[in-house]
Amino acid sequence: MQCLFTELINRHILICVKRK
Repeated sequence: MQCLFTELINRHILICVKRK
C-alpha cells in the first residue's frame, strides 16, 4: 500500500493507492 500526500487548493489530502 502506497500513501502519498498531495496539496490541492491549500488543503492536505491523503491519497492511498493499493498496488499488487
